[in-house]
Amino acid sequence: MDPNFVDLAAAKAPPGPEHLLGGDSTGRDILSRLIYGTRTTLWGALITIVTALVIGVPAGVAAGYFGGVFDRVATWVSDALQSIPGMIILLVVAAGSRNNFELLMATVGVFMVPGYFRIARSQTLAVRSEPYIDAARVSGLSDGRIIFRHVIKAVYPPVIIQTALTAGMAMGMQAGLQFLGIGDSNVPSWGAMMLEGFRLMLTYPLMLLWPSAALGLTIAVLAIMGSTLAELVQVRTPRASRRKAAQVAAAATTAPTGTAQHAAEASALRVENLRVVHATPNGETEVVHGVTLDVAPGEVVGIVGSRDRGSRRRSSRCSTCCPQRAGRSPTPSGWAAPTSRRRRRSSAMPCSDARSATCRRSR
Repeated sequence: MDPNFVDLAAAKAPPGPEHLLGGDSTGRDILSRLIYGTRTTLWGALITIVTALVIGVPAGVAAGYFGGVFDRVATWVSDALQSIPGMIILLVVAAGSRNNFELLMATVGVFMVPGYFRIARSQTLAVRSEPYIDAARVSGLSDGRIIFRHVIKAVYPPVIIQTALTAGMAMGMQAGLQFLGIGDSNVPSWGAMMLEGFRLMLTYPLMLLWPSAALGLTIAVLAIMGSTLAELVQVRTPRASRRKAAQVAAAATTAPTGTAQHAAEASALRVENLRVVHATPNGETEVVHGVTLDVAPGEVVGIVGSRDRGSRRRSSRCSTCCPQRAGRSPTPSGWAAPTSRRRRRSSAMPCSDARSATCRRSR
């Protein structure tokens, strides 16, 4: 139904079969104007969110990751935006742009930038010092790849909540501007309907009730959806498909990764085909896949992992397979007394809790 269609017989009509929510003061159907006003309100909220996201999140991530002069300048600009009276600026923009709706909502988005900036900056500062970020730098990844592959994953859950809150605030500010008479009166919107209902509040209160209830319910639903989505994103556990699980199971029987660089007699530590498996409700999960490495006396070997878990497992398995207690070294028959430093003894002992692995230690 046309939201601007006028039926004088339906002026201030109560809810009925022909007009489910009644008619306004000029005979237009309230329900149709409410539905069309939803489109206008959501479009304005979308413009605000996109503007705030495009400016605030990249600036906050860059300020938190790189720091320095850019961090100080960006923080100063964010504080300055928060100190400016937004409604006065919006009234000036409305007067200068002849009530341009898109420009007004983009201006609202600029005033929402500090919220996104602070969230992105604080999350980036917390992630920047994590071990897996240092491991990514050591492995040679550029700053751009580190940001997009690691930092963004920690930033976007709180950004989802902030987006839901920003959408609600944008709708409220949009309705407030339209309530003040800013905007096109021929375009249905919740704020314009609230303004008309406010004028007739004493004689026809339903005119004010419907748009106010729609605005309040929409803001509440957005807030609940934002919190729920953020929790789902944080606890999401990726599940491998059957095809991928079969590929992982087949890869468990493949040749080990890595090669030994020294002879067994010249190695202080030698690990061959180390595999670590954890029992899960869905079956066994292999977390270390056939690692082979050796360390010569006086040599330093660093094990780098993307999340610092696989490297920790490899190190713990090596220390378990090749223990050292009170200066004694393991032998196939048990524990032997310490020998002279000039005399070298080589022994081999299979790892009891790692499949297809043998650790050799020489002293």
